[in-house]
Amino acid sequence: MEQLIVIIVFAIYASVCVKIFAVSFIMVNDARDMNHALVAAKNAAEVFRVYGDKAKTVAVLSGHEYVYPNAAQGVVYYDKEWRVCNEAKAVFVLRFSELTESKGIATLPLISISIEKISKGRMQNVEIVSFTVSAKRMHARR
Repeated sequence: MEQLIVIIVFAIYASVCVKIFAVSFIMVNDARDMNHALVAAKNAAEVFRVYGDKAKTVAVLSGHEYVYPNAAQGVVYYDKEWRVCNEAKAVFVLRFSELTESKGIATLPLISISIEKISKGRMQNVEIVSFTVSAKRMHARR
């Protein structure tokens, strides 16, 4: 009887330890994805500030300096290793969205850069990183 109780207690502690390792593995992967997303979004923001054109920025980011299929849409797809890929293999999506900011009479063009994670063929609701870029400044939000 005592051995049975010891085995049950040991099994409970072992399952708690396994759960701790599983949660830490998920947290490490999420942190890694957050860091890669932040770097990718910042790179996109800097390239956009240089070229000032969404389609040219997408083409440069994708490594296709002149032609990229999704350049007009303002979308770059990344695989799980953060390499540029096609839509079918994509795990992460970098999107450019055009915004405007009113400053008195003038309106300034802004670009919002967001990176989202695709989960089982569906887009997750949570943005990983979002940058807002104008001609003079850049704002980051995590």
